[in-house]
Amino acid sequence: MNHSLQNLSLTALATIALAAFAGSSAHAQATIDQNKAVNGSVTPGDAPGFPITLSQRGSYKLTGNLVVPAATGAILVTASDVSIDLNGFTITGANTCSGYGATVACKNTGSAAGIEAAAGVTDVQVRNGTVDGFEKAGLWLNQRSTVERVKSRFNKGYAIVVRADSSVGNSLVERNGIAGVYSEGGLVFDTIASGNGSYGIVVANPADGALLRNNVATHNGIHGLSGQAIRITYMDNQANKNGQQNIASGNLATSALLPGNVCNGGAC
Repeated sequence: MNHSLQNLSLTALATIALAAFAGSSAHAQATIDQNKAVNGSVTPGDAPGFPITLSQRGSYKLTGNLVVPAATGAILVTASDVSIDLNGFTITGANTCSGYGATVACKNTGSAAGIEAAAGVTDVQVRNGTVDGFEKAGLWLNQRSTVERVKSRFNKGYAIVVRADSSVGNSLVERNGIAGVYSEGGLVFDTIASGNGSYGIVVANPADGALLRNNVATHNGIHGLSGQAIRITYMDNQANKNGQQNIASGNLATSALLPGNVCNGGAC
């Protein structure tokens, strides 16, 4: 191959690469707002109205608040490897809750989640915003999910549900009917669980164990941190004024309550 042909080939390859990158970036910057939800076609198969269906892997970003009708989900994720940046905005459902801790009472009936991953859909990431007021949960996700910097309140069931090998961090879960965070294994860290009807943060049956680190659980109706499982490590958590136990575990013999945990101002 002569020099000019080689340069032409390199140029062509560079053009293809840039085009692919541009297409990927365009998809990575896909945006969601109320008007797009109403009109549909955010991704193929997305019908007008709620829930918005995300049927393609990639990254999505809110550019405005979403207000969702009663007993209806906001976003249904049907493809794995999806990242949702709430971008500081709020997704609001119609459910309301009154009271605090053991007295929390929530209004609506239904089974809708604010952001829900369909069965078998994994590796969903949600960051940087608020999801309030749904019946089933604010977020209902599956394995290998990541939740960061999310505030979720006034849900009739749970604020955040994740399955095995997931991470929830730097979040606030407050005044939900059942629990703040429900995890089936992985990491929950730097999260505040306050005034939830039953549990602040609960871990159930993780196959590979779980770590609860540097969380605050206060004024929840039953337990602050609840490990209904084996192989849970509690590290540098604060649990105060919860209804029954600040830190409870179904099998403390196989869990590790490390120094640094504080309950009602003293050692746990």
